[in-house]
This record gives sequence, C-alpha cells and structure tokens, in this order.
Amino acid sequence: MALRVPGFTPLVQYRTDYDPCVSADPRRDCVHRAIQEWPAGADTPGFLLTLVELDDQGQLFDRGQLDAVLAHIGHVSARQDFLAVVFVHGWKHNAQEGDDNLDHFRQVLARLAATEQALSAAQGVAARKVIGLFLGWRGLSVSAPLAVELTFWDRKNTAQKVGHGGVTEVLSRLEVIRRARTAAASSSSATASAARWSTRPSGRSSRRASSRRARPVPAPTPRGSAISWCW
Repeated sequence: MALRVPGFTPLVQYRTDYDPCVSADPRRDCVHRAIQEWPAGADTPGFLLTLVELDDQGQLFDRGQLDAVLAHIGHVSARQDFLAVVFVHGWKHNAQEGDDNLDHFRQVLARLAATEQALSAAQGVAARKVIGLFLGWRGLSVSAPLAVELTFWDRKNTAQKVGHGGVTEVLSRLEVIRRARTAAASSSSATASAARWSTRPSGRSSRRASSRRARPVPAPTPRGSAISWCW
C-alpha cells in the first residue's frame, strides 16, 4: 500500500495559455497565461511579465511555452531597448497564481519600471522596456504545514537539476535576443550619426560660414539592453 503524503502538490504545468494577457489585475485575469502585459497608467509605467516552467528533472515542461515567451520578447525588443530580469524562485514556491514570490516579483518590476522612466527623463533618452522572466518549478511539493519542512533535501536536489537543466537554455536564448537588439540599435545609431554629419557644409567659403555655427550636439547615448538574473 502506497503512503499518501497529506497536502501533496502534483507535478503540473500552471501556465498553459500562451496568448498575451493585458491586465492590471493579473491574479484575476491571467491565471493560466505565460505572457502578461501590465499596461501603462497615469501613475504606473507598463512592464512585461513572462513565465516559463520546468519539471522535476530540470527540463522544460513544454518547449512551446518557452518558444512563445521568447518570440514575444523578441517582438518587443525589435521596437526598443529592454531591461530583462530573470528570477528563479526557491523552496516552498511555484508558478501558480497567488504565490507570494510571484506577487513580490511583480512589485519589483513595477518599481523598476518607474525608476527606468525617471532615469530616462533625467537623461533625455528613451526608456527601456522592463521585462520580467519568472522561472517556475515545483519548489512546493507538499503544502501541509509540518510535512513541507521535511521536503528540504528532496527539493534541494530538484533545484540543482533545474539550475543545470532548462535554465541554461533559457538564459542562452535570451542572450541571443539581447545581442540582436544591441546590434540593431548600434547600426541605427551609426546611421543616424552619419546622416547628421553628412549635412555639414563643405568647401572654403562654407568653412568660414560653418565656423560661425554651433557644432551639432551629439544625441544622448542610450543605455542599451541588459539582462540581470537572481536565484
């Protein structure tokens, strides 16, 4: 007879819908969505939250989920620089809606988006899009208050598999998107700079005229796209 553990948490994928969800109340509207867009409001800048889930072997639950998330991030990065934060939760947590690690991550993204907007206004450059990537795994395998404390070593072994498994692929593919955005932004900046300087007058008479004109002021340098991650 198999021993039943009270409050056992099944190994399931929580984010099964890969269509973007735009809502300021994701706990109500985006329960199963892997792509969540927090709209910009009068007091709060918008940000993007995405979720990718891994199983107990550290592998992707569904490669289609990762493909959809990265495709959306790639679409966003084609329009503007971005600041991506990758977060891997720990023991006693998962990617289910209502998990307090997920709620706190949303709050961090909101504050980061506000900071990014303030810095951009002060420096006179376009704000970067704040993107959060929440990596979920079954850190909570038992929900019973006392029994959950006995799962530490088992979940630690799983966490090590997660760290050496699908997480590596996620970070590698995200870095490819960042490099592509950086290359595109550099090319666009070089083209714009060349266009500004090509309008300068040439010839002896023009030199005298141009000497009396103010030289073009270089445009502020964008901070560029970046990725940060925490475990």
